[in-house]
Amino acid sequence: MLHKTGDWAELDAGGFILSIHGGYKGPANRHQRPMGLHFVCNDIDKSIRLVRKYGGKVGRVRTLDFRPDELVTAKEARFHDPDGNEFELRQVISIG
Repeated sequence: MLHKTGDWAELDAGGFILSIHGGYKGPANRHQRPMGLHFVCNDIDKSIRLVRKYGGKVGRVRTLDFRPDELVTAKEARFHDPDGNEFELRQVISIG
């Protein structure tokens, strides 16, 4: 984490900065399909704890098997930030 001030946090994502903030008071727009952001992590359990710590809600963790199209298995969990936006966490379990 680069820094956190109030409801604003900036994360160094290896070449770009991801800013996360709360406090949005405008109307919810649910008439469009949301943009999907998927975060690949090394430790999904640790990432889930951080999402919850900062007010996110995490669904169940499931195991995905992309074989034979992709030689990958992974753990995945969808989560919502405090504003209700949906994202996914993914940890690769095996390749090959």
